[in-house]
Amino acid sequence: MRAVAESPETASILGVDAGRITLVTVFTSGALAGAAGMLVGLTFAVISPFIGIEIGLKGVVAMVVGGAGNIQGAMLAGPILGLAEVLSVAYLGAAHRDVVVLEAYLGSET
Repeated sequence: MRAVAESPETASILGVDAGRITLVTVFTSGALAGAAGMLVGLTFAVISPFIGIEIGLKGVVAMVVGGAGNIQGAMLAGPILGLAEVLSVAYLGAAHRDVVVLEAYLGSET
């Protein structure tokens, strides 16, 4: 998969079926996204096209705070942002839950 992502032509020359790898990757990612959407819908008992926007935005914030392209940084930033979110609800109230996460995003941009 990484060889096809880097250079489909080179991967094809080396005997990798780039079209099949791309097809399997797209199918797998779509199936996993559908399963995640179903689980989120069951958790919140709501089905809407906009159900994942808040969760996706928090994922992007974790990626940016942890460093784009740095999986270890994102894995560290996710729980830290989650803890900050929970503590903000405990000490500031539920109205400020998203403010803390978005403030971390704005603070990491500078």
